[in-house]
Amino acid sequence: MSEQASSDELAGTEDMATLKPRSERSEEGGLPPNLLFLYTDQHRADVLGSAGNDIVLTPNLDRLANEGVRFDNAWTESPICQPARASILTGRYPSDHGVLGNFAGNCDPEWDTFPRRLQQ
Repeated sequence: MSEQASSDELAGTEDMATLKPRSERSEEGGLPPNLLFLYTDQHRADVLGSAGNDIVLTPNLDRLANEGVRFDNAWTESPICQPARASILTGRYPSDHGVLGNFAGNCDPEWDTFPRRLQQ
């Protein structure tokens, strides 16, 4: 059964400040989150069997979607790969992080990022 996450359920998860450091999770007896992000190029959201497409065969992606959480109402800050990925990692708009095209611009290495928060 695919779990669909509503905006209410995800409220606050965008804010990196809500991610607790590993030491706090350990004190609460919780395990670190098990997250898998798939970044695909030129792949529409409806081109998955789990999204109702009966033409393409995507058994492995379907299994991941059915056993985890599949977001079916998402958007990107940029239609270009690198700016979109930089936005996901930093939580910033392309005009703020400076990556405005593929191979164009660099993020500040000191910025707080989603993966860094997960490592704490």
